[in-house]
Amino acid sequence: MNILSIAGLAIVGLLVIGLVRQASPEMATLLSMTLGVVLLLWIVDSLAQAVTSLQDLAARARIQPEYIKAILKVVGISYIAGFSAQMCRDAGESALASKVELAGKVMILLIALPVFRAIVSALEQLARMSP
Repeated sequence: MNILSIAGLAIVGLLVIGLVRQASPEMATLLSMTLGVVLLLWIVDSLAQAVTSLQDLAARARIQPEYIKAILKVVGISYIAGFSAQMCRDAGESALASKVELAGKVMILLIALPVFRAIVSALEQLARMSP
């Protein structure tokens, strides 16, 4: 899937949504959300390739797998929360969108805590080793 196909589908979708919105705003919102999900599904394969490449690079750099796993989770949560929040905004629910974004940030913080603990532990060990 290339960006021209994605952009083309989005533009055609916008035109159709604009026409439908005049007759039925609710149907236009549903159509917009459906189009968003279709576009997301189109890029899943590309995302899987990016994840595989990142894992290969991490293995070559001898980065511990749990750190790569944490990074991938953070990126995934960020994308999902952002996409979901934008869908809420498109539906006119900006308050709900803010809650989704907050939930994503809290989840990211929870995933990052073990990494922060490892950093603090490493710093403590370095402090004990220094004269």
